[in-house]
Amino acid sequence: MKTFDPIHFDFSVCRTEVAEFANLLTSHPELEERRTILPFFQTHPQAAAICSVVSPLLSTGKVDIWAREYDVFGEFASDLVIGDSRNRAYCFIEFEDAMLNSIFKQTSTKSARDWSSRFEHGFSQITDWIQKLTEMEWNAEYDHRFGRGPIHFDTALIVGRTTSFRDMRELTRFRWRQSKVIVDSRRVNCFTFDDLLEMMKQRLDAIEDAARRLGNPTP
Repeated sequence: MKTFDPIHFDFSVCRTEVAEFANLLTSHPELEERRTILPFFQTHPQAAAICSVVSPLLSTGKVDIWAREYDVFGEFASDLVIGDSRNRAYCFIEFEDAMLNSIFKQTSTKSARDWSSRFEHGFSQITDWIQKLTEMEWNAEYDHRFGRGPIHFDTALIVGRTTSFRDMRELTRFRWRQSKVIVDSRRVNCFTFDDLLEMMKQRLDAIEDAARRLGNPTP
């Protein structure tokens, strides 16, 4: 897929879809990317749109376009891309499995577990996207897709469950990698699926609170 579809935020529908996502996570301790996670976001556009909470670039803009399994110039594909067309800002998102061993796994007798192949695969995918998106900036195909000149973009890796961390040390390793590892001057925003859900809820609560303060019964 090389094109974007328009999307318009609908608060009540988004609330419903986020509740469905919450139920999915609550009822299934582990979820496979291809069998469950991708189909969910492909068929729940409002939940997909509010994935903008993982993107600092989109925090103040208006998400109005999205794409599923977006072709990154023929070599790679991003599971979800959401964008603010007016400000030419985009977030490219990679979903991996939401399994208990998706972030760390035991591969030896040492006490510290290794980073899992799923996590490393997702992180490497994003590294390739960044390289390809910056390499193609002045290519005619790039202009055709995004308009003339470089776009503003960031990336996010959503992987694993918060309950998979054995102790605070593992959580600290995850948060450190999230905040400290830079690819071409860009941070790869890493979150668990539980992180994503909590951020979605907080964003919806903030929208509702703002509407109430302005005297609007519904956003």
